[in-house]
Amino acid sequence: MTEMKTEMIGARKDKPYANVGERVKAFREKYGDKGQLITTIITNDEVKIVTQTQAIVEGICLGTGLAEEIRGSTQVNTSSALENCETSSIGRAISFATGFMSDGSKIASTEEIQNAMVQQSQVALHVKTMEVALAYVSTAFINAIDADDEEQILECQADMRGNEPLRSAVNGTLSAEHKSYLIERQKGLTDERNVKAEAKHADNVKAAKAFAKKNTGDK
Repeated sequence: MTEMKTEMIGARKDKPYANVGERVKAFREKYGDKGQLITTIITNDEVKIVTQTQAIVEGICLGTGLAEEIRGSTQVNTSSALENCETSSIGRAISFATGFMSDGSKIASTEEIQNAMVQQSQVALHVKTMEVALAYVSTAFINAIDADDEEQILECQADMRGNEPLRSAVNGTLSAEHKSYLIERQKGLTDERNVKAEAKHADNVKAAKAFAKKNTGDK
């Protein structure tokens, strides 16, 4: 295999990384027009893209590479998620086809490592955002319960609605007394709704009887 240009990126300094352009160049120099790189789009919707590339030489598939990208997860994936996904799957296919991993190690592409670094950064940011949201909502929710502030309780519940991780985390900060308060509160709200529903049903029955009586009397 043609010697490839590699580089060191990120915090890791013990392994080389070859970008996909270098891999494609080496693949072409070795196999020429006998080699083919064929990419198939497996998934392409509004959420994610999955591609598979086959590295074929003289009709024989020497290796395949799969890649997945989430739309909007990085700056590149906001505008060019499909192209980014294709590049990653090509790099992986060439790696498997040319034996870069025969010793059990992996020469990752620059693109793969950069994507991983960005995703790790975003995970860290998400965790930090969750911590801030938890601290704010939990404090506000507990204060609202202690003050028996129905309006604030409803506002905190609205902040948690649709966010199960946040709701679960906030519930984990509540004391047994706070949880008992919420249970009794919910029972009270349910009873109140039932009373209103029964009253509305009684009014409807009364109105229906009056209407029937009026129509019968008119005849």
